[in-house]
Amino acid sequence: MNIAEFGTGDHGVTVEGVLDEYIAHLRSHRDLADSSLERHRHYASVFLSHMAAEGRLYLRDTLNVEGVQSYATDYGKGHGHGAVHNMLSTLRVFLHYLYIEGHSPHDLSAAVPSRQRRQLSHVPRSISDEDIEQLLQSIDRSQEIGKRDYAMLQVLSTYGVRGVQVRELKLDDIQWAENQIVFRPAKGGKRIIQHLTATVGNSLLEYLRHGRPRQTPYREIFLTCLGTPRPLRKPSNLSAVVHNRLKAAGIDLPAGMSRGSHSFRHAFANRMVRGAQPFKYIADMLGHKILNSTMIYTKIDLPSLRQATQEWPEVI
Repeated sequence: MNIAEFGTGDHGVTVEGVLDEYIAHLRSHRDLADSSLERHRHYASVFLSHMAAEGRLYLRDTLNVEGVQSYATDYGKGHGHGAVHNMLSTLRVFLHYLYIEGHSPHDLSAAVPSRQRRQLSHVPRSISDEDIEQLLQSIDRSQEIGKRDYAMLQVLSTYGVRGVQVRELKLDDIQWAENQIVFRPAKGGKRIIQHLTATVGNSLLEYLRHGRPRQTPYREIFLTCLGTPRPLRKPSNLSAVVHNRLKAAGIDLPAGMSRGSHSFRHAFANRMVRGAQPFKYIADMLGHKILNSTMIYTKIDLPSLRQATQEWPEVI
């Protein structure tokens, strides 16, 4: 991101400097986990980049209710419900911080629109199986990065796990002798043990043998390809891979659909529901400890739900 200077009263202060102070403030006052801090930094950075003009940013002069609401509306047109929810909630915190630190003359946190949604009111929208196939076929696997991205997307589409479970997948989690792959718990869920399919196993072997750096101390399977190899620590690392691969494949997902790993998770659940898998089994494969977390996917199979309805008997 370009370095930008704040306006009146903030001479020489950079965006990166303010972001660092913001994260230090959150760490000190809210005791957030590293993943939450990274989320706050990401959305605050995207917002500041949107507000910048020609590399400079004068928040005291440009921040206003109309600008905040316009940004939130534009963001909502190109992102899924989860991303919009995260953006709105973190933007409120950031705007309040800017006010109490004097970067903004007004507390604009209340200007951020709310997007209320009743429980189970939203039917998850997923990338289609045809688009997944087109995406995978579009990847050039002659290069290391292609081998890595192909393997990651195969894991996502085959098992429907969360992005963090792919990023944190370790060498020891592939149990070759037992033909199993183990995904560690995420978001308070359960450990997932799945059959290692031939397609996923072959894509992992191709990457491990001919794509993944050999001289590295890390046990994570998927590493960065540029500069010194290191694990994909940030959620944005995997999201960027998915977004860029979709764009390169010419796949334009509808507005409101996730452009990240969650679209593959919804597609996985969609296939299981339409395959008439037991509800408890679907919950286990998604790593849900609480069945209510899986209830949203019962709304996917509308034809089956319609068949389950019965006409009211005629009253004589």
